Amino acid sequence: LATGRSRRVPVPSNEEVRDNIALDRGTVVHRILDAMAGLPEQRWAPVALDIARKSLEPSMVQGVVSEALRVRQDPAFEDLFGVNSRGEFPLRGEIQWQGKTHKFDWRLDRVVIRAADVLVLEFKTDRVVPKAGSAIRPQYVRQLALYRRAVSSLFPEKPVSCGILWTVEPRFSVIPSNYLDDAEHVLDPLVGGS
Repeated sequence: LATGRSRRVPVPSNEEVRDNIALDRGTVVHRILDAMAGLPEQRWAPVALDIARKSLEPSMVQGVVSEALRVRQDPAFEDLFGVNSRGEFPLRGEIQWQGKTHKFDWRLDRVVIRAADVLVLEFKTDRVVPKAGSAIRPQYVRQLALYRRAVSSLFPEKPVSCGILWTVEPRFSVIPSNYLDDAEHVLDPLVGGS
């Protein structure tokens, strides 16, 4: 039924469209990597294709599948997906933050229990990968600092380290513990008795 009034439908800006495409792309790469972790190698490509086809525009499918397969097929990252790792790691509980107790409910991309430590791993699908640790986006370091604090309470007998697996190259970056300490101190000045 026409009322004679036209309604304006908001049109997203080019930047919003790019951000949404990047978010969709990143979400699907994450889902593919998680799905492939426990599968034999001959199942990786079919599973990756199936997930991408159900989730993305056809023009994006091959690029996303190739990116995820490059990560998974790289022998340098085999341990990150091994039997001592878990994807979409649920983390729920309470954390002391700025002098108060806060509840949290997070899903970590991957947690790897190693002989010497526990690794909290984030997948990042940024198109440009920083060449130096100091160039990593501060919000990524803050995110991992929070995760490290929470995971430390689950594994008090082991140190917790954090890293980012950049899927586009692919490349693994360990975040130096002093970067995490500094980020945590900025977020929570009460850390360390300050």
